[in-house]
Amino acid sequence: MRKLVADKIAQLNSDLDDISSRFRSEDAPNGVTVDANEIQDYI
Repeated sequence: MRKLVADKIAQLNSDLDDISSRFRSEDAPNGVTVDANEIQDYI
């Protein structure tokens, strides 16, 4: 059970890193707004 939970946490951390890297992009803002509920649905 602990291994499964640890794997799920690792996957969530990886996904969050991917998402946050998109926001830290040095490109100009694209005007897209993010709804916290959409992120919650993704998780």
